[in-house]
Amino acid sequence: MKTATRLTGLIMTSPNPERTVEFYRDVIGLPFELNQHGTLPAHYECDVDGVHFAILKGDAVSSRNVTPSFEIENLDAFLAALEPRGIKPKHRVIELGGGPRISTIADPDGNDVRLYSAT
Repeated sequence: MKTATRLTGLIMTSPNPERTVEFYRDVIGLPFELNQHGTLPAHYECDVDGVHFAILKGDAVSSRNVTPSFEIENLDAFLAALEPRGIKPKHRVIELGGGPRISTIADPDGNDVRLYSAT
């Protein structure tokens, strides 16, 4: 059996995809666009470093076993910029040792979104 060679996509559902896409556009900076192809209904999608990210209309089922993670240049400044928008970290910044640090926020559907900084 051949093993997978790379991650190609992350597909999420949301009862209000427009609101969720606005979060990922405005907060994370992803270039989501509305698209429709094949037999899929219209949905929002973008590509991030070769990984396809799509948000379709549907029930949000947050099983907490998959968390999208995004690299952030300056984690402290990024978190400070979110504060006036009412977006608060779910925990203190975690030091991973040797420089890398992580924090977690929630998207409008309550899904965890991991923020990673190499320094």
